[in-house]
Amino acid sequence: MLINAIAAAGQSLPQSESRGAYVPPVKRHFGIRHCPAITLLVPAMHSIMAEQGLQLVLEAGQSLPVHVCWRLDDGYLRAASWTDQAEIFTLGIWGPGEIVVPQLLTQQPMELRALSAVRVQEWNAGTAEHEDFTTTHIQQLGTLLRLTRIRPAEARLFHLLIWLSRRFGVSTEQGRSVPLESMNLTHRLLAEMASVSRVTVTKTLGHFRQQGWLARVGELEVLAEPGFTHFQSLR
Repeated sequence: MLINAIAAAGQSLPQSESRGAYVPPVKRHFGIRHCPAITLLVPAMHSIMAEQGLQLVLEAGQSLPVHVCWRLDDGYLRAASWTDQAEIFTLGIWGPGEIVVPQLLTQQPMELRALSAVRVQEWNAGTAEHEDFTTTHIQQLGTLLRLTRIRPAEARLFHLLIWLSRRFGVSTEQGRSVPLESMNLTHRLLAEMASVSRVTVTKTLGHFRQQGWLARVGELEVLAEPGFTHFQSLR
């Protein structure tokens, strides 16, 4: 509505009908062209942004500012860091409805990226939300670190899928779903999270499907009970 109002205001500006008529110069401020009609609308725009906070829609792979607290309305976010040897490791993953406070992620360097298409809004988190975020982040980070110590690699990957299913999946009669597609968890991303190669992920997921441990049920990918039993016996 605001954009339409600006366009309408611009179209209603008087225009010269003769080549010799005087046209007032357009003012520039910080590289933005201004005209009286648009300038009058700027305070209203700032007021809307102040009331609603910053709202963003991002595509998969795009990054978010880490100095702002976010509420995730739709999609999935991943925070990651990397070592001096350029080894990437995951700090946490968040889904719809969760509050993300990047300032409390003390690891540096650090980036916050959209795993899938996301819709977020700036959020003024209170003390309780800060405490909840810190607690859940510590739990996530501890789980992810323990996963990297599981041997062999196929057991590590299956336990990563278990964690994802418990955190973001739903229970079905056949097992628990793993939203790999909706989270846009590619083989490369799974490899980074499990500290294995992409080729290993591709081969291992194929093996899981052949064994029936990871099965397609309608639109869902489901971890079946035999897989749980098999890998629990290896621990």
